[in-house]
Amino acid sequence: MIFIKVNVTLLNENLNRMNRSIDKYTDTYLNLYNQLRNSHDNANSEKISLFYDSIENEKVSNQKFLNEMNEIKKIYKFIHDNYKPIGNDIQFDLSRQTELLDKFDQIKKKIKSMKDINNTLQAYNYTPITSLVSSDALLLEKLNKDIETIEKDMKKSLGNIETIERDTKALINNLNVSVINETDIREFI
Repeated sequence: MIFIKVNVTLLNENLNRMNRSIDKYTDTYLNLYNQLRNSHDNANSEKISLFYDSIENEKVSNQKFLNEMNEIKKIYKFIHDNYKPIGNDIQFDLSRQTELLDKFDQIKKKIKSMKDINNTLQAYNYTPITSLVSSDALLLEKLNKDIETIEKDMKKSLGNIETIERDTKALINNLNVSVINETDIREFI
């Protein structure tokens, strides 16, 4: 079973929270490194130089973390931006896609059968039935067009969902993230 459940509003809230966290983290650490760099310009001992070298290593590590968080944010944004046109709250079992599309075919066959019955009744040329049957024929034709439109839209949406899921999977597979411990970033969440 391949069940998808997407709430675009919740994705948007998480994306906004992630943006605020990344901004706060960036501001905090950039400010810290800038202050340390400024103080380094005034110091000249070997131990202090080693200390500042380790600070630079820490800065590289934090920059890597920020890059990873931005990559995760891009995936959230990709999912949000691609699902938003489909709907706000999407739940669907993709493994039942064929079953759903078969239902459209069944409905269209039933409409065709009803049209055939109407055509047969019109052939009797009995005035009270003929006027009733001709109005039914118009309703059946409209229903058939509506069902075809819904089926077309459903197929398009399902194709979009499959593409989004495939592309999301590729983005996640290309993601290279270190382990992120929540306690390390709790103050930024």
